[in-house]
Amino acid sequence: MPALAGFFLADFYGKNGLVICIMIARLFKWMLPLSIFGVFFVVSTLNTLNGSPAQYAHLGEVVFFSATVWLTLLAAVRSIWLAQLICLPVALMLPVEIWLRNEMGTPFSVQSMALVWETSWGEAVNFLSTYGATLGVFWLGWLLFYMVSLVYAYRCRLFWSHRSAAWCLLILPSVFFVFYAGIGYPSWIGDENSANASLDGALLNGWSQQWTDVFPVNIVVAVQHYAAEQKNMEKIQASLSKKSLHGKLLKTDDAPDIIVLIIGESSTATRWGVLGYHEKTTPYLDGLDNRVVFSDVVGLSLATRTAVPGVLSRNPMMRPDGVVNMNAEPSLLKAFAEAGYQTHWFSNQAPFGVSDGSIAVYAREAANVRFMNPSSYTSKGSLDEVLLEPLKALLETPGRHLVVLHTLGSHFDYSMRYPDSFNHFKPSGKDNNGLILDKEEYKLNLSNDYNNSVLYTDYIISQVVDKVKRKNKKSVIAYFSDHGVDLPKKECSYHESARMGEAAYRVPVLFWFSDQMMKSSSSLLEKLKGNKDKPYTTKAMFSTLLDIGQVDISGERVKENFLSYSDAEILPRMVATGSKLVDFDRARKNNSCIISSY
Repeated sequence: MPALAGFFLADFYGKNGLVICIMIARLFKWMLPLSIFGVFFVVSTLNTLNGSPAQYAHLGEVVFFSATVWLTLLAAVRSIWLAQLICLPVALMLPVEIWLRNEMGTPFSVQSMALVWETSWGEAVNFLSTYGATLGVFWLGWLLFYMVSLVYAYRCRLFWSHRSAAWCLLILPSVFFVFYAGIGYPSWIGDENSANASLDGALLNGWSQQWTDVFPVNIVVAVQHYAAEQKNMEKIQASLSKKSLHGKLLKTDDAPDIIVLIIGESSTATRWGVLGYHEKTTPYLDGLDNRVVFSDVVGLSLATRTAVPGVLSRNPMMRPDGVVNMNAEPSLLKAFAEAGYQTHWFSNQAPFGVSDGSIAVYAREAANVRFMNPSSYTSKGSLDEVLLEPLKALLETPGRHLVVLHTLGSHFDYSMRYPDSFNHFKPSGKDNNGLILDKEEYKLNLSNDYNNSVLYTDYIISQVVDKVKRKNKKSVIAYFSDHGVDLPKKECSYHESARMGEAAYRVPVLFWFSDQMMKSSSSLLEKLKGNKDKPYTTKAMFSTLLDIGQVDISGERVKENFLSYSDAEILPRMVATGSKLVDFDRARKNNSCIISSY
Protein backbone atom coordinates (compact mmCIF):
# COMPACT_ATOMS: atom_id res chain seq x y z
CA MET A 1 0.00 0.00 0.00
CA PRO A 2 2.76 2.58 0.85
CA ALA A 3 4.64 1.66 -2.35
CA LEU A 4 1.50 2.06 -4.45
CA ALA A 5 0.79 5.41 -2.84
CA GLY A 6 4.38 6.45 -3.51
CA PHE A 7 4.06 5.54 -7.20
CA PHE A 8 1.12 7.89 -7.70
CA LEU A 9 2.65 10.62 -5.53
CA ALA A 10 5.93 10.37 -7.45
CA ASP A 11 4.05 10.59 -10.72
CA PHE A 12 2.33 13.82 -9.65
CA TYR A 13 4.95 15.43 -7.40
CA GLY A 14 8.23 13.86 -8.42
CA LYS A 15 10.86 13.61 -5.69
CA ASN A 16 8.60 15.17 -3.07
CA GLY A 17 6.14 12.35 -3.62
CA LEU A 18 8.85 9.78 -2.94
CA VAL A 19 9.77 11.56 0.29
CA ILE A 20 6.14 11.53 1.37
CA CYS A 21 5.96 7.86 0.40
CA ILE A 22 8.93 7.01 2.58
CA MET A 23 7.40 8.91 5.49
CA ILE A 24 4.10 7.06 5.09
CA ALA A 25 5.93 3.72 4.92
CA ARG A 26 7.77 4.47 8.14
CA LEU A 27 4.54 5.58 9.76
CA PHE A 28 2.85 2.32 8.80
CA LYS A 29 5.86 0.40 10.07
CA TRP A 30 5.52 1.92 13.55
CA MET A 31 1.73 2.12 13.66
CA LEU A 32 0.90 -1.44 14.79
CA PRO A 33 3.35 -1.67 17.74
CA LEU A 34 2.64 1.86 18.95
CA SER A 35 -1.10 1.27 18.81
CA ILE A 36 -0.58 -1.23 21.64
CA PHE A 37 0.83 1.48 23.88
CA GLY A 38 -1.89 3.78 22.65
CA VAL A 39 -4.45 1.34 24.05
CA PHE A 40 -2.57 1.21 27.36
CA PHE A 41 -2.68 5.01 27.45
CA VAL A 42 -6.36 5.38 26.51
CA VAL A 43 -7.54 2.84 29.11
CA SER A 44 -6.57 5.24 31.90
CA THR A 45 -9.03 7.84 30.60
CA LEU A 46 -12.08 5.54 30.65
CA ASN A 47 -14.73 6.58 33.19
CA THR A 48 -12.63 9.35 34.71
CA LEU A 49 -14.87 12.21 33.56
CA ASN A 50 -18.35 13.13 34.72
CA GLY A 51 -18.52 16.70 33.46
CA SER A 52 -17.59 18.59 36.62
CA PRO A 53 -14.68 21.09 36.54
CA ALA A 54 -12.81 19.03 39.12
CA GLN A 55 -13.09 15.96 36.92
CA TYR A 56 -11.71 17.84 33.92
CA ALA A 57 -8.69 18.73 36.03
CA HIS A 58 -8.39 15.12 37.17
CA LEU A 59 -8.60 13.90 33.56
CA GLY A 60 -5.71 16.20 32.66
CA GLU A 61 -3.75 14.79 35.56
CA VAL A 62 -4.49 11.21 34.45
CA VAL A 63 -3.45 11.98 30.86
CA PHE A 64 -0.16 13.51 32.04
CA PHE A 65 0.65 10.67 34.44
CA SER A 66 -0.24 7.97 31.92
CA ALA A 67 1.83 9.63 29.18
CA THR A 68 4.73 9.91 31.62
CA VAL A 69 4.61 6.20 32.43
CA TRP A 70 4.58 4.95 28.86
CA LEU A 71 6.95 7.48 27.32
CA THR A 72 9.47 6.91 30.11
CA LEU A 73 9.27 3.14 29.60
CA LEU A 74 9.74 3.39 25.83
CA ALA A 75 12.55 5.92 26.21
CA ALA A 76 14.35 3.74 28.74
CA VAL A 77 14.02 0.45 26.83
CA ARG A 78 14.05 1.93 23.29
CA SER A 79 13.60 -1.51 21.74
CA ILE A 80 9.87 -1.65 20.99
CA TRP A 81 9.54 -5.44 20.99
CA LEU A 82 11.40 -5.67 24.31
CA ALA A 83 9.10 -3.03 25.81
CA GLN A 84 6.09 -5.06 24.67
CA LEU A 85 7.59 -8.23 26.14
CA ILE A 86 8.12 -6.48 29.48
CA CYS A 87 4.49 -5.30 29.39
CA LEU A 88 3.02 -8.75 28.70
CA PRO A 89 1.70 -9.12 32.30
CA VAL A 90 0.06 -5.70 31.90
CA ALA A 91 -1.51 -6.82 28.63
CA LEU A 92 -2.98 -9.88 30.33
CA MET A 93 -4.70 -7.62 32.88
CA LEU A 94 -6.04 -5.12 30.35
CA PRO A 95 -9.36 -6.89 29.47
CA VAL A 96 -10.25 -7.10 33.17
CA GLU A 97 -9.42 -3.42 33.63
CA ILE A 98 -11.60 -2.42 30.69
CA TRP A 99 -14.45 -4.61 31.98
CA LEU A 100 -14.27 -3.03 35.44
CA ARG A 101 -14.25 0.49 34.05
CA ASN A 102 -17.03 -0.17 31.56
CA GLU A 103 -19.36 -2.40 33.65
CA MET A 104 -18.62 -1.21 37.19
CA GLY A 105 -17.52 2.35 36.51
CA THR A 106 -14.27 1.92 38.42
CA PRO A 107 -10.63 1.01 37.76
CA PHE A 108 -8.99 -1.91 39.55
CA SER A 109 -8.88 -0.72 43.14
CA VAL A 110 -8.35 -1.86 46.71
CA GLN A 111 -11.99 -3.05 46.66
CA SER A 112 -11.31 -5.10 43.54
CA MET A 113 -8.22 -6.55 45.18
CA ALA A 114 -10.20 -7.53 48.26
CA LEU A 115 -12.87 -9.16 46.11
CA VAL A 116 -10.28 -11.18 44.17
CA TRP A 117 -8.42 -12.25 47.32
CA GLU A 118 -11.50 -13.16 49.35
CA THR A 119 -13.69 -14.71 46.65
CA SER A 120 -14.51 -18.37 47.11
CA TRP A 121 -14.19 -20.95 44.33
CA GLY A 122 -17.97 -21.14 44.01
CA GLU A 123 -18.27 -17.37 43.54
CA ALA A 124 -15.48 -17.45 40.96
CA VAL A 125 -17.33 -20.13 39.01
CA ASN A 126 -20.52 -18.08 39.19
CA PHE A 127 -18.70 -15.01 37.90
CA LEU A 128 -17.12 -16.94 35.04
CA SER A 129 -20.45 -18.49 34.08
CA THR A 130 -21.94 -15.00 33.84
CA TYR A 131 -19.13 -13.01 32.25
CA GLY A 132 -16.51 -15.63 31.35
CA ALA A 133 -17.50 -16.19 27.73
CA THR A 134 -17.48 -12.50 26.81
CA LEU A 135 -14.28 -11.79 28.71
CA GLY A 136 -12.65 -14.94 27.32
CA VAL A 137 -13.31 -14.03 23.69
CA PHE A 138 -12.10 -10.47 24.25
CA TRP A 139 -9.03 -11.70 26.13
CA LEU A 140 -8.04 -14.20 23.43
CA GLY A 141 -8.57 -11.67 20.63
CA TRP A 142 -6.54 -9.04 22.43
CA LEU A 143 -3.74 -11.50 23.26
CA LEU A 144 -3.54 -12.63 19.63
CA PHE A 145 -3.34 -9.02 18.46
CA TYR A 146 -0.68 -8.30 21.08
CA MET A 147 1.52 -11.27 20.12
CA VAL A 148 1.28 -10.43 16.41
CA SER A 149 2.41 -6.90 17.22
CA LEU A 150 5.28 -8.16 19.39
CA VAL A 151 6.56 -10.52 16.67
CA TYR A 152 6.20 -7.79 14.05
CA ALA A 153 8.17 -5.31 16.18
CA TYR A 154 10.89 -7.92 16.72
CA ARG A 155 11.24 -8.74 13.02
CA CYS A 156 11.29 -5.09 12.01
CA ARG A 157 13.89 -4.34 14.71
CA LEU A 158 11.97 -1.23 15.71
CA PHE A 159 14.16 0.95 17.90
CA TRP A 160 13.71 4.49 19.26
CA SER A 161 17.04 5.86 18.14
CA HIS A 162 16.13 9.55 17.91
CA ARG A 163 17.60 11.91 20.53
CA SER A 164 14.04 12.70 21.66
CA ALA A 165 14.21 9.49 23.70
CA ALA A 166 17.04 10.92 25.77
CA TRP A 167 15.11 14.14 26.29
CA CYS A 168 12.03 12.22 27.44
CA LEU A 169 14.12 10.16 29.79
CA LEU A 170 15.65 13.29 31.24
CA ILE A 171 12.62 15.59 31.45
CA LEU A 172 9.66 13.35 32.34
CA PRO A 173 11.15 11.62 35.42
CA SER A 174 12.38 15.02 36.61
CA VAL A 175 8.89 16.50 36.40
CA PHE A 176 7.49 13.46 38.16
CA PHE A 177 10.14 13.68 40.89
CA VAL A 178 9.24 17.31 41.56
CA PHE A 179 5.56 16.41 41.80
CA TYR A 180 6.32 13.34 43.90
CA ALA A 181 8.46 15.31 46.32
CA GLY A 182 5.75 17.93 46.63
CA ILE A 183 3.15 15.32 47.59
CA GLY A 184 5.47 13.62 50.02
CA TYR A 185 6.14 10.00 50.94
CA PRO A 186 3.14 8.21 52.40
CA SER A 187 3.68 8.31 56.16
CA TRP A 188 1.64 5.18 56.86
CA ILE A 189 4.02 2.77 55.14
CA GLY A 190 5.92 0.89 57.80
CA ASP A 191 4.26 2.89 60.59
CA GLU A 192 3.75 0.56 63.54
CA ASN A 193 1.44 3.08 65.22
CA SER A 194 -1.10 3.17 62.40
CA ALA A 195 -3.35 0.38 63.66
CA ASN A 196 -6.38 2.62 63.58
CA ALA A 197 -5.60 4.38 60.31
CA SER A 198 -8.05 2.28 58.36
CA LEU A 199 -10.89 3.47 60.59
CA ASP A 200 -10.78 6.95 59.07
CA GLY A 201 -9.55 6.02 55.61
CA ALA A 202 -6.05 7.39 56.18
CA LEU A 203 -4.53 4.59 54.15
CA LEU A 204 -6.24 5.88 51.03
CA ASN A 205 -4.70 9.33 51.27
CA GLY A 206 -1.23 10.48 50.21
CA TRP A 207 0.65 10.39 46.93
CA SER A 208 -0.88 7.13 45.69
CA GLN A 209 -4.33 8.74 45.52
CA GLN A 210 -3.08 10.50 42.35
CA TRP A 211 -2.50 7.15 40.63
CA THR A 212 -5.77 5.35 41.32
CA ASP A 213 -6.96 5.90 37.72
CA VAL A 214 -3.63 5.40 35.92
CA PHE A 215 -3.32 1.93 34.40
CA PRO A 216 -1.39 -0.20 35.33
CA VAL A 217 0.00 1.74 38.32
CA ASN A 218 -3.47 1.58 39.89
CA ILE A 219 -3.06 -2.21 40.23
CA VAL A 220 0.21 -1.79 42.14
CA VAL A 221 -1.44 0.85 44.34
CA ALA A 222 -4.41 -1.46 44.98
CA VAL A 223 -2.17 -4.35 46.04
CA GLN A 224 -0.10 -2.03 48.25
CA HIS A 225 -3.15 -0.51 49.90
CA TYR A 226 -4.80 -3.90 50.40
CA ALA A 227 -1.71 -5.31 52.11
CA ALA A 228 -1.43 -2.29 54.41
CA GLU A 229 -5.16 -2.19 55.18
CA GLN A 230 -5.23 -5.93 55.83
CA LYS A 231 -2.28 -5.67 58.20
CA ASN A 232 -3.92 -2.92 60.22
CA MET A 233 -7.29 -4.63 60.16
CA GLU A 234 -5.66 -7.75 61.59
CA LYS A 235 -4.18 -5.67 64.43
CA ILE A 236 -7.57 -4.25 65.31
CA GLN A 237 -9.21 -7.65 64.96
CA ALA A 238 -6.59 -9.20 67.23
CA SER A 239 -7.41 -6.60 69.88
CA LEU A 240 -11.13 -7.34 69.69
CA SER A 241 -10.65 -11.11 69.56
CA LYS A 242 -9.15 -11.03 73.06
CA LYS A 243 -12.41 -9.65 74.42
CA SER A 244 -15.58 -11.63 75.02
CA LEU A 245 -19.23 -10.75 75.51
CA HIS A 246 -19.78 -14.19 77.12
CA GLY A 247 -22.78 -14.78 74.89
CA LYS A 248 -24.95 -17.76 75.77
CA LEU A 249 -28.23 -19.15 74.49
CA LEU A 250 -31.08 -18.88 77.01
CA LYS A 251 -34.12 -20.71 75.62
CA THR A 252 -33.12 -23.12 72.91
CA ASP A 253 -36.68 -23.98 71.93
CA ASP A 254 -37.63 -20.31 71.43
CA ALA A 255 -34.48 -19.28 69.57
CA PRO A 256 -34.88 -18.59 65.82
CA ASP A 257 -33.16 -20.85 63.34
CA ILE A 258 -32.45 -17.93 60.98
CA ILE A 259 -31.97 -14.24 61.69
CA VAL A 260 -31.23 -11.93 58.74
CA LEU A 261 -30.23 -8.35 59.47
CA ILE A 262 -30.38 -6.08 56.41
CA ILE A 263 -28.42 -2.85 56.74
CA GLY A 264 -29.86 -0.23 54.40
CA GLU A 265 -28.05 2.78 53.03
CA SER A 266 -29.25 6.42 52.82
CA SER A 267 -32.90 5.39 53.02
CA THR A 268 -35.11 8.04 54.59
CA ALA A 269 -38.38 6.93 56.19
CA THR A 270 -40.07 9.95 54.60
CA ARG A 271 -39.92 8.21 51.18
CA TRP A 272 -41.32 4.83 52.23
CA GLY A 273 -44.90 4.34 51.03
CA VAL A 274 -45.63 1.96 53.91
CA LEU A 275 -44.85 4.84 56.29
CA GLY A 276 -47.18 7.32 54.62
CA TYR A 277 -45.31 8.66 51.59
CA HIS A 278 -47.80 9.48 48.83
CA GLU A 279 -46.03 7.40 46.14
CA LYS A 280 -46.15 3.59 46.17
CA THR A 281 -42.46 3.01 46.74
CA THR A 282 -42.96 -0.09 48.92
CA PRO A 283 -45.70 -2.16 47.24
CA TYR A 284 -44.39 -5.46 48.60
CA LEU A 285 -44.12 -4.31 52.21
CA ASP A 286 -47.59 -2.78 52.00
CA GLY A 287 -49.13 -6.25 51.74
CA LEU A 288 -46.63 -8.29 53.77
CA ASP A 289 -48.01 -10.30 56.72
CA ASN A 290 -46.27 -10.79 60.09
CA ARG A 291 -44.33 -7.55 59.82
CA VAL A 292 -44.02 -4.30 61.71
CA VAL A 293 -42.45 -1.06 60.45
CA PHE A 294 -41.34 1.56 62.96
CA SER A 295 -42.27 5.14 62.08
CA ASP A 296 -40.19 7.28 64.46
CA VAL A 297 -36.60 6.04 64.46
CA VAL A 298 -33.53 8.23 63.90
CA GLY A 299 -30.00 7.25 62.89
CA LEU A 300 -27.09 7.92 65.24
CA SER A 301 -25.26 10.11 62.73
CA LEU A 302 -25.27 11.16 59.08
CA ALA A 303 -22.20 9.11 58.07
CA THR A 304 -22.20 5.36 57.55
CA ARG A 305 -18.82 4.92 59.22
CA THR A 306 -20.11 6.41 62.48
CA ALA A 307 -23.80 5.42 62.28
CA VAL A 308 -23.50 1.64 61.87
CA PRO A 309 -20.89 0.68 64.52
CA GLY A 310 -23.09 2.14 67.28
CA VAL A 311 -25.88 -0.23 66.21
CA LEU A 312 -23.71 -3.33 66.02
CA SER A 313 -21.79 -2.83 69.26
CA ARG A 314 -22.63 -1.74 72.78
CA ASN A 315 -19.28 0.05 72.96
CA PRO A 316 -18.30 0.68 69.31
CA MET A 317 -14.86 1.17 67.80
CA MET A 318 -16.08 4.37 66.14
CA ARG A 319 -18.52 6.49 68.10
CA PRO A 320 -21.29 8.52 66.41
CA ASP A 321 -19.32 11.75 66.90
CA GLY A 322 -16.36 10.26 65.02
CA VAL A 323 -14.14 9.60 68.05
CA VAL A 324 -12.08 6.39 67.86
CA ASN A 325 -12.76 4.32 70.98
CA MET A 326 -9.73 2.33 72.10
CA ASN A 327 -11.78 0.52 74.75
CA ALA A 328 -14.21 -0.85 72.20
CA GLU A 329 -16.05 -4.15 72.55
CA PRO A 330 -16.91 -6.81 69.98
CA SER A 331 -20.22 -6.63 68.15
CA LEU A 332 -23.41 -8.64 68.42
CA LEU A 333 -21.96 -11.01 65.78
CA LYS A 334 -19.50 -12.27 68.37
CA ALA A 335 -22.25 -12.59 70.98
CA PHE A 336 -24.32 -14.72 68.59
CA ALA A 337 -21.28 -16.80 67.64
CA GLU A 338 -20.51 -17.45 71.31
CA ALA A 339 -24.13 -18.53 71.76
CA GLY A 340 -23.81 -21.13 68.99
CA TYR A 341 -25.06 -19.29 65.90
CA GLN A 342 -23.19 -19.52 62.60
CA THR A 343 -22.40 -15.93 61.62
CA HIS A 344 -22.22 -14.51 58.08
CA TRP A 345 -21.62 -11.06 56.60
CA PHE A 346 -22.35 -10.44 52.92
CA SER A 347 -21.64 -6.92 51.77
CA ASN A 348 -22.29 -4.93 48.61
CA GLN A 349 -20.17 -2.14 50.08
CA ALA A 350 -16.40 -1.80 50.24
CA PRO A 351 -14.12 -3.63 52.70
CA PHE A 352 -11.83 -0.61 53.12
CA GLY A 353 -11.99 3.13 52.73
CA VAL A 354 -13.10 6.38 54.30
CA SER A 355 -16.68 5.20 54.88
CA ASP A 356 -16.12 1.49 55.33
CA GLY A 357 -13.15 0.63 57.55
CA SER A 358 -14.93 1.03 60.88
CA ILE A 359 -17.73 -1.28 59.72
CA ALA A 360 -15.43 -3.87 58.14
CA VAL A 361 -13.81 -4.31 61.56
CA TYR A 362 -17.08 -5.81 62.79
CA ALA A 363 -17.90 -7.53 59.51
CA ARG A 364 -14.75 -9.59 59.92
CA GLU A 365 -15.98 -10.90 63.26
CA ALA A 366 -18.32 -13.12 61.25
CA ALA A 367 -17.11 -16.62 60.47
CA ASN A 368 -18.17 -16.25 56.83
CA VAL A 369 -17.36 -12.88 55.25
CA ARG A 370 -17.95 -11.92 51.63
CA PHE A 371 -17.46 -8.51 50.06
CA MET A 372 -19.29 -8.78 46.74
CA ASN A 373 -18.70 -5.39 45.12
CA PRO A 374 -15.52 -4.78 43.06
CA SER A 375 -16.18 -1.05 43.32
CA SER A 376 -17.38 1.35 46.00
CA TYR A 377 -20.27 3.75 46.48
CA THR A 378 -18.53 6.32 44.27
CA SER A 379 -19.13 4.23 41.14
CA LYS A 380 -21.80 2.10 39.53
CA GLY A 381 -20.58 -1.16 41.01
CA SER A 382 -22.90 -4.12 41.49
CA LEU A 383 -26.57 -4.00 42.44
CA ASP A 384 -27.81 -5.28 45.80
CA GLU A 385 -29.24 -8.41 44.20
CA VAL A 386 -25.67 -9.73 44.15
CA LEU A 387 -26.26 -10.63 47.82
CA LEU A 388 -29.18 -12.95 47.12
CA GLU A 389 -27.39 -16.02 45.74
CA PRO A 390 -24.91 -16.29 48.65
CA LEU A 391 -27.87 -15.99 51.03
CA LYS A 392 -29.73 -18.76 49.21
CA ALA A 393 -26.67 -21.02 49.35
CA LEU A 394 -26.03 -20.65 53.08
CA LEU A 395 -29.70 -21.26 53.92
CA GLU A 396 -29.17 -24.80 52.64
CA THR A 397 -26.71 -25.51 55.45
CA PRO A 398 -27.96 -26.85 58.82
CA GLY A 399 -27.70 -25.03 62.13
CA ARG A 400 -28.68 -21.61 63.48
CA HIS A 401 -27.63 -18.64 61.38
CA LEU A 402 -27.19 -14.92 61.87
CA VAL A 403 -26.76 -13.27 58.47
CA VAL A 404 -25.95 -9.60 57.88
CA LEU A 405 -26.63 -8.20 54.40
CA HIS A 406 -24.99 -4.80 53.95
CA THR A 407 -26.59 -3.09 50.96
CA LEU A 408 -25.84 -0.01 48.88
CA GLY A 409 -29.53 0.84 49.05
CA SER A 410 -30.15 4.45 48.04
CA HIS A 411 -26.61 5.79 48.12
CA PHE A 412 -26.01 8.64 45.67
CA ASP A 413 -25.81 8.48 42.62
CA TYR A 414 -29.37 7.14 42.95
CA SER A 415 -29.66 6.29 39.26
CA MET A 416 -26.89 3.70 39.74
CA ARG A 417 -28.70 1.84 42.51
CA TYR A 418 -31.50 0.22 40.54
CA PRO A 419 -31.75 -1.67 37.23
CA ASP A 420 -33.62 -0.38 34.19
CA SER A 421 -36.55 -2.65 35.00
CA PHE A 422 -37.22 -0.58 38.14
CA ASN A 423 -37.28 2.75 36.31
CA HIS A 424 -40.91 3.24 37.37
CA PHE A 425 -40.99 6.86 38.51
CA LYS A 426 -40.24 9.13 35.55
CA PRO A 427 -38.57 11.22 34.27
CA SER A 428 -35.42 9.90 35.92
CA GLY A 429 -31.68 10.14 35.49
CA LYS A 430 -31.78 7.01 33.34
CA ASP A 431 -33.99 8.87 30.85
CA ASN A 432 -32.14 12.15 30.27
CA ASN A 433 -29.18 10.58 28.35
CA GLY A 434 -26.71 13.10 29.72
CA LEU A 435 -28.75 16.16 28.72
CA ILE A 436 -28.21 19.34 30.68
CA LEU A 437 -31.30 19.99 32.79
CA ASP A 438 -32.59 23.15 34.35
CA LYS A 439 -32.92 23.35 38.13
CA GLU A 440 -36.51 22.10 38.38
CA GLU A 441 -35.98 19.26 35.88
CA TYR A 442 -32.91 18.17 37.80
CA LYS A 443 -34.83 18.11 41.10
CA LEU A 444 -37.59 16.02 39.53
CA ASN A 445 -35.09 13.55 38.06
CA LEU A 446 -33.29 13.33 41.39
CA SER A 447 -36.53 12.68 43.28
CA ASN A 448 -37.68 9.99 40.87
CA ASP A 449 -34.29 8.27 40.88
CA TYR A 450 -34.43 8.15 44.65
CA ASN A 451 -37.96 6.74 44.64
CA ASN A 452 -36.87 4.07 42.16
CA SER A 453 -34.01 3.11 44.47
CA VAL A 454 -36.49 2.69 47.35
CA LEU A 455 -38.73 0.62 45.07
CA TYR A 456 -35.73 -1.61 44.34
CA THR A 457 -34.96 -1.91 48.06
CA ASP A 458 -38.56 -3.08 48.55
CA TYR A 459 -37.86 -5.76 45.91
CA ILE A 460 -34.61 -6.85 47.61
CA ILE A 461 -36.45 -7.25 50.91
CA SER A 462 -39.15 -9.26 49.12
CA GLN A 463 -36.53 -11.63 47.73
CA VAL A 464 -34.89 -12.09 51.12
CA VAL A 465 -38.28 -12.86 52.68
CA ASP A 466 -39.09 -15.31 49.89
CA LYS A 467 -35.82 -17.21 50.26
CA VAL A 468 -36.11 -17.38 54.04
CA LYS A 469 -39.81 -18.29 53.95
CA ARG A 470 -39.09 -21.28 51.68
CA LYS A 471 -37.01 -22.93 54.42
CA ASN A 472 -40.08 -23.31 56.69
CA LYS A 473 -38.08 -22.55 59.81
CA LYS A 474 -38.35 -20.19 62.74
CA SER A 475 -36.99 -17.07 61.07
CA VAL A 476 -36.73 -13.33 61.67
CA ILE A 477 -35.72 -10.60 59.24
CA ALA A 478 -34.78 -7.15 60.53
CA TYR A 479 -33.98 -4.03 58.51
CA PHE A 480 -32.64 -0.61 59.38
CA SER A 481 -30.94 2.13 57.40
CA ASP A 482 -27.74 3.78 58.59
CA HIS A 483 -29.13 7.26 57.89
CA GLY A 484 -31.51 8.99 55.52
CA VAL A 485 -31.13 11.88 53.11
CA ASP A 486 -32.65 15.31 52.48
CA LEU A 487 -34.08 15.72 49.00
CA PRO A 488 -34.88 19.14 47.50
CA LYS A 489 -38.09 20.64 48.88
CA LYS A 490 -39.70 24.06 49.06
CA GLU A 491 -39.61 24.31 52.85
CA CYS A 492 -35.80 24.07 52.92
CA SER A 493 -33.13 25.55 50.71
CA TYR A 494 -31.81 22.22 49.39
CA HIS A 495 -30.97 22.47 45.70
CA GLU A 496 -29.57 18.95 45.62
CA SER A 497 -29.64 15.93 47.91
CA ALA A 498 -28.14 16.75 51.29
CA ARG A 499 -27.65 15.37 54.78
CA MET A 500 -28.40 18.01 57.38
CA GLY A 501 -32.13 18.09 58.12
CA GLU A 502 -34.80 15.99 59.82
CA ALA A 503 -35.38 13.64 56.86
CA ALA A 504 -31.68 12.74 56.81
CA TYR A 505 -31.96 11.35 60.35
CA ARG A 506 -35.34 9.63 60.02
CA VAL A 507 -34.84 6.01 58.97
CA PRO A 508 -37.13 3.00 58.48
CA VAL A 509 -36.89 -0.02 60.78
CA LEU A 510 -38.61 -3.28 59.87
CA PHE A 511 -39.15 -6.69 61.49
CA TRP A 512 -40.71 -9.76 59.85
CA PHE A 513 -41.50 -13.12 61.51
CA SER A 514 -42.04 -16.39 59.65
CA ASP A 515 -45.18 -18.44 60.36
CA GLN A 516 -43.08 -20.93 62.32
CA MET A 517 -41.65 -18.11 64.44
CA MET A 518 -45.14 -16.75 65.03
CA LYS A 519 -46.26 -20.11 66.46
CA SER A 520 -43.57 -20.06 69.14
CA SER A 521 -42.99 -16.34 69.71
CA SER A 522 -45.93 -14.32 68.44
CA SER A 523 -45.82 -12.25 71.63
CA LEU A 524 -42.55 -10.74 70.48
CA LEU A 525 -44.15 -9.38 67.31
CA GLU A 526 -47.06 -8.04 69.34
CA LYS A 527 -44.63 -6.17 71.60
CA LEU A 528 -42.91 -4.71 68.54
CA LYS A 529 -46.25 -3.61 67.09
CA GLY A 530 -47.16 -1.94 70.36
CA ASN A 531 -44.06 0.26 70.16
CA LYS A 532 -43.96 0.92 66.39
CA ASP A 533 -44.84 4.63 66.73
CA LYS A 534 -42.63 5.31 69.77
CA PRO A 535 -39.47 7.40 69.37
CA TYR A 536 -36.22 5.42 69.14
CA THR A 537 -32.71 5.59 67.76
CA THR A 538 -31.22 2.75 65.69
CA LYS A 539 -29.13 1.73 68.71
CA ALA A 540 -32.23 -0.13 69.93
CA MET A 541 -31.49 -2.82 67.31
CA PHE A 542 -28.61 -4.20 69.42
CA SER A 543 -30.65 -5.31 72.44
CA THR A 544 -33.68 -6.19 70.33
CA LEU A 545 -31.82 -8.75 68.22
CA LEU A 546 -30.18 -10.28 71.29
CA ASP A 547 -33.60 -10.71 72.92
CA ILE A 548 -35.22 -12.13 69.78
CA GLY A 549 -32.26 -14.49 69.34
CA GLN A 550 -32.46 -15.57 73.01
CA VAL A 551 -28.84 -14.51 73.49
CA ASP A 552 -27.61 -13.19 76.82
CA ILE A 553 -24.36 -11.26 77.32
CA SER A 554 -22.39 -10.14 80.37
CA GLY A 555 -22.53 -6.57 81.60
CA GLU A 556 -25.16 -3.91 81.28
CA ARG A 557 -27.45 -4.09 78.25
CA VAL A 558 -28.19 -1.21 75.89
CA LYS A 559 -31.30 0.39 77.38
CA GLU A 560 -33.05 1.11 74.08
CA ASN A 561 -35.01 -1.89 72.85
CA PHE A 562 -37.78 -2.07 70.26
CA LEU A 563 -39.47 -4.71 72.45
CA SER A 564 -39.96 -2.27 75.30
CA TYR A 565 -40.31 1.44 75.80
CA SER A 566 -39.59 3.89 78.58
CA ASP A 567 -39.40 7.67 78.26
CA ALA A 568 -36.89 7.78 81.07
CA GLU A 569 -34.52 5.36 79.31
CA ILE A 570 -34.77 6.56 75.72
CA LEU A 571 -35.19 10.32 75.75
CA PRO A 572 -33.44 12.51 74.84
CA ARG A 573 -32.43 11.03 71.49
CA MET A 574 -28.85 12.18 71.08
CA VAL A 575 -27.52 12.18 67.52
CA ALA A 576 -24.28 13.39 65.99
CA THR A 577 -24.07 16.46 63.81
CA GLY A 578 -20.44 16.58 62.80
CA SER A 579 -18.39 16.11 65.98
CA LYS A 580 -21.19 17.32 68.29
CA LEU A 581 -24.02 15.40 69.91
CA VAL A 582 -27.40 17.14 69.97
CA ASP A 583 -30.91 16.36 71.16
CA PHE A 584 -32.66 15.49 67.91
CA ASP A 585 -36.19 16.35 69.02
CA ARG A 586 -35.27 19.74 70.43
CA ALA A 587 -33.15 20.53 67.37
CA ARG A 588 -35.87 19.63 64.86
CA LYS A 589 -38.37 21.83 66.67
CA ASN A 590 -35.89 24.68 66.43
CA ASN A 591 -35.15 24.10 62.70
CA SER A 592 -36.19 20.92 60.92
CA CYS A 593 -34.12 21.85 57.85
CA ILE A 594 -30.84 21.88 59.76
CA ILE A 595 -30.33 19.67 62.80
CA SER A 596 -27.65 21.48 64.77
CA SER A 597 -26.83 22.97 68.13
CA TYR A 598 -29.56 25.31 69.35
